[in-house]
Amino acid sequence: SLLNQTFKDFEVLCVDDCGTDNSVKIIEEFAAEDPRFKILKHEHNQGVSAARNTAIKAAEGEFLVFIDSDDWVELNALEVLDKAITTSGRDFILYGYYNRNSDGSVENHAYDYDENLDITPDNIHDVGGCVWNKAFKTSKIREFGIEFPVGLVIEDLEFCFKALSQIKYGYIAKDAIYNYRKQTVKRVKRIL
Repeated sequence: SLLNQTFKDFEVLCVDDCGTDNSVKIIEEFAAEDPRFKILKHEHNQGVSAARNTAIKAAEGEFLVFIDSDDWVELNALEVLDKAITTSGRDFILYGYYNRNSDGSVENHAYDYDENLDITPDNIHDVGGCVWNKAFKTSKIREFGIEFPVGLVIEDLEFCFKALSQIKYGYIAKDAIYNYRKQTVKRVKRIL
C-alpha cells in the first residue's frame, strides 16, 4: 500500500528487529528497487517500542506516520495527509480509519468534517491512544523527547498521551485512510 501511493515524496523506515520470518527478505527486495524504502537493523530483538524509537531517530521526514505490520493504508493516504498538513499548518493530524474485523465486516470510522483540534484536559481522552490514526510533526516529537516505553504492553497509549499533552495543536482530516486489522478475541468460559 505504500509502494503505490499517489503522493510520492516520502520515506519508509522498516526496522529489522531480528524477526524469524521472511519479512526482511521482502523488504530488501523493495529497498533494492525503491530508495524510499530503508532498512534499519537491531543486533538483537528489542520489541516494537525500541523498533519505533529507532525509526523516530532516523526519520528525515517532516511528519511521522506509524503503520503496523499487519495493516495497510489507502492509496491516497499520504496525499490526504500532505493536504491536511499544508492546509492546517498544525503539529499533528488525526485521521479516519476502517476496522477490518476478522469476521470480514468493516466499520468506517471517518470523521464528518475537517477542522482544527486543540487538545485540552477535557478532550485528550477522546482523541484515543493509538498511534496508527495520527501523524505527528517529527521536530515536535524530538523537541519534547517523546519515545515509546520499552518493555510496556500497549505502548501506544503512553506515547500518545505524552505526545498529546505536549503537542496540542492538531487537525482532523475526515477521510478514512488507514485499515486496521482488528482481531476478534473470543472469550472462553471456564467451567469448573
